[in-house]
Amino acid sequence: MNPSNVYPDLNIRPFATGNSCEVYSWSDKQVLKLYLPTITESHIQHEIRMVEQASDAGLTPLAVNALVQVGSRTGLVFNRIEGLSVKQAVLTKPWRLRTYARLLARQHAKLHQRAAPKSFPLLNDYIEELFLTCGSLPPKTETLLLACLENTPEATRVCHNNVTLLNTLVDESQLIFIDWVDARAGNPDVDVALCWLRLIKAAHLMAGRNRLQRWLLQDFAYTYLNQYFIQSPATQLGMQYALPLAAFILDQVSQSRQFSALAQLMDADLLCSHLNSKRKWI
Repeated sequence: MNPSNVYPDLNIRPFATGNSCEVYSWSDKQVLKLYLPTITESHIQHEIRMVEQASDAGLTPLAVNALVQVGSRTGLVFNRIEGLSVKQAVLTKPWRLRTYARLLARQHAKLHQRAAPKSFPLLNDYIEELFLTCGSLPPKTETLLLACLENTPEATRVCHNNVTLLNTLVDESQLIFIDWVDARAGNPDVDVALCWLRLIKAAHLMAGRNRLQRWLLQDFAYTYLNQYFIQSPATQLGMQYALPLAAFILDQVSQSRQFSALAQLMDADLLCSHLNSKRKWI
């Protein structure tokens, strides 16, 4: 897909921002995802393919309407999907936090029941690629990760791989996953662990800034995980292997110096408290 139109720079503020883009209102029925200059053309083309595959499989109502150039930057025009991000919904109605967390868990479990389109990249291939490009790891860490990879059964279920409170839209009765660029075919346990760790990381980064939001994120994270275990009890058994793999993925993707998910999990006391506690995870 080549840019169908060229537009001048926008003089309005985005209504949402992410690590790779800014999102603007484009029309009453469309939004513009405008990529940062550092994002490559191959990444954008990959996102187009992933959205098309997810849409064709009935996984999302999201659709790419056009590839455009705005000033010197490239953007994708998507159909507008009504609803608030889960983050906006929680901040607007914090008393419904656990309702939204349980809804996310149920919808995530439902997504994981679906076989991934055959054209989806494999999650295990992605993890192995990260191993090859991450540089040297401490021996203890490398041994743990290889053991976890060996003990995580291969699967070809739909794994979104980037479920966050901003990448999910919600109304009173349904939840929609957007941003499919990182989707893979793989073991759902890793996808659940990734989602939970992203929530925990977001809460951690709130330390010293907003105690209320930190508490809300922590409560959301554990409510989500407990509900997912209700939907899929076997997932709790697989988390001892999925969590370190998910932590490794998250660290490689984010390169954050403020929070290392893998370093947190390598703390034996923390790992034990998460995996071996007889109480609920909350």
